Amino acid sequence: MLLRVLAAMAVLSLVGCSDEPANPYVTNAVITESVEGRPVIGGYFDIHNPSGQNVTLSGVHATEDAIKVMMHESYKNAEGLMMMRPIDQVVVQSGEHVHFESGSYHLMLTGVPVGTQKLPLNVCFDGQNCKLITFKVRS
Repeated sequence: MLLRVLAAMAVLSLVGCSDEPANPYVTNAVITESVEGRPVIGGYFDIHNPSGQNVTLSGVHATEDAIKVMMHESYKNAEGLMMMRPIDQVVVQSGEHVHFESGSYHLMLTGVPVGTQKLPLNVCFDGQNCKLITFKVRS
């Protein structure tokens, strides 16, 4: 009986404990609707980093070769005009989140077939840790 009680106490003391920090995760993953005559669509999502260390979004990649995904950043130039430039990575600080949205960081996709309702994309952190995320169409 004492052995069972001690075993139960040992298990209960470990509940909620982990040597692994929480991993970054993605929410609100959407793409704009692909329509005839518009070869480029946008992709938007939020990255949350609950871990105790900074992580780097190092790329987003399609599972199909015909679809190309590029990360971009919108910014105002010296004349106050909105411009875009490609980016290779985004650092997400520990305990923070980053929004990929219109007018800020965003994805640009080409080759997405008209009528696509869901698109699986690999979202990669630190050059190797990729997560397959399903992006849904937002019309």
